[in-house]
Amino acid sequence: MGKIDVSQEREKVQQLRNEGRAGHAILCDNLKKVYPSRDGNPPKMAVRGLYLDVPSGECFGMLGPNGAGKTSFISMVSFTKTVPQTKVIECQRSSVGMSNIRKMIGVCPQFDILWDALSSEEHLHLFASIKGLPPASIKPIAEKLLSDVKLTGTAKIRAGSYCGGMKRRLSVGIALIGDPKLVFLDEPESKKGRAIILTMHSMEEADILGDRIIGIMAKGRLRCIGTSIRLKSRFGTGFITTVSFLENKNNGAGTSPEPLKRFFKKHLKVEPIEEKKAFITFVISHDKEKLLAVTIFKSSRNLLDFRL
Repeated sequence: MGKIDVSQEREKVQQLRNEGRAGHAILCDNLKKVYPSRDGNPPKMAVRGLYLDVPSGECFGMLGPNGAGKTSFISMVSFTKTVPQTKVIECQRSSVGMSNIRKMIGVCPQFDILWDALSSEEHLHLFASIKGLPPASIKPIAEKLLSDVKLTGTAKIRAGSYCGGMKRRLSVGIALIGDPKLVFLDEPESKKGRAIILTMHSMEEADILGDRIIGIMAKGRLRCIGTSIRLKSRFGTGFITTVSFLENKNNGAGTSPEPLKRFFKKHLKVEPIEEKKAFITFVISHDKEKLLAVTIFKSSRNLLDFRL
């Protein structure tokens, strides 16, 4: 699955490292992580020889199911774990020493690390102090971040009373303290001159949040990498077609889906995968894409009769 793309990524990383070219937020060169044996279980290799290039200013989406190695990957490239194989080009180019490198990285973990008794304003002041920002700059920076994540009106309210979405926004704000050059968002819900790496489960989320490149991890390996369109065309099941029905104002009920179901079965040989009162969903495989376009064009008048 996607071995050609992954091989090309490995060759590009090795070439960039040999050339010492700047302008890349991160280069992973044969990244590996093995968790030692525990409770009689054998050692577990969480990340298996990963090669990855993320240019500065790019928003990269890393997809994969639970246990694929995404969080281990973030822990390593954010230097919360010692990783001699990883090179953070942008940080090393402009600073020396691990403490300075960490100041240029922001991390929003999968689970919020917040204290219920502290307000969002107090959280930002605390983490800004930990990150070593000049004391005089902390208040204006905190105010700007609170505005960016839309928490100004609740800045002095304890985080324990926040809803889940507000807590995630606060965690994102904490990750952006100090204007980091590299930001990791582990399954979140701004981008300005910084590289962002998102981890998520959904291709739809990656389409909306990512720029152009998406990687897919499974069992610790990078299985494929490329644009959303390329990955969908090579590995996707086809089009997901959802048809919504107009409401019948006379009795409040929608149009019967039976004529539409017969239409799709007759012309495309497909059955619905989901059916509700207001909509119906079909999956159109790649081999029927051209037939789908021709069918819709020729039958546009018939489709209007379904009150779609």
